[in-house]
Amino acid sequence: MLDNGISLKIVVDNNASDGYLSEHGFSVLIDDGNQKILFDCGQGDAFKHNLAKFKVPLSQINKLILSHGHYDHTGSIDEIVSQSKAIDIYAHPDIFETRYSIHPGVEARDISIKQQQLEAIHSLPDEQKIISTDMVQVSEKVFITGEIPRNNTYEDTGGPFYLDKQKEAVDIIYDDQSVCMDTDKGLVILTGCCHSGIVNTMDHVKALFSKNIYMVIGGLHLVNATQERISRTIEVFGNFGVAKIVPCHCTGDNAIRLMQLEMGEMLQLGYAGMEINI
Repeated sequence: MLDNGISLKIVVDNNASDGYLSEHGFSVLIDDGNQKILFDCGQGDAFKHNLAKFKVPLSQINKLILSHGHYDHTGSIDEIVSQSKAIDIYAHPDIFETRYSIHPGVEARDISIKQQQLEAIHSLPDEQKIISTDMVQVSEKVFITGEIPRNNTYEDTGGPFYLDKQKEAVDIIYDDQSVCMDTDKGLVILTGCCHSGIVNTMDHVKALFSKNIYMVIGGLHLVNATQERISRTIEVFGNFGVAKIVPCHCTGDNAIRLMQLEMGEMLQLGYAGMEINI
């Protein structure tokens, strides 16, 4: 932890350094000097193992922010609630939806928050559940974007997502939200999967804060993105003057390769076990 700064630890990611477990999921621990704030909590065993490697007890976590209601970001809520009864949980109201991923020729797959995790949320007193569509200030330096407007025509949710098995109701994933940290170097955006689109997200953050965006960290869900979308995303990173990008989780190998070609040392691949001091 740097004086007057923010420390980030990537707890869960698809990639991991030696001694840490990898899994398809995401979780980051934010330490702003006063509180330990968890952003998402993976899908399985990697979360608890990796947090222990960081020597951070679950009981020290003050707040849990959920980026959206998918199983790979919400898998350890019950563990956290059992160890930290006073924890506050922040989320969009749509996290409680039942939702599916349905690829052509493949049976519908339930990707909702698991029932035991929902029960853990519901077990908390109402005052510890901050359910909102709006921007919320979590600490002096840490904010939740709230619901992100979808204003451009080339970004989508990044997959075949539905609210029913019959594919009659497309899931726009309105609950997708990111974290924004106000630092001395500029704004730092932390994304879960960024189903809203990173360009939409940056536009929204810029409108909220009117400050420069210094760094973007997290899943960008460009794994299925077209060449046009990736190229436009790279262009907008440049237009915004983003200095550092740490892609994680669902960004996709092709998008990372193309971004690295354009951005060089500005880009550093994220992984479980990584620590970032801002």
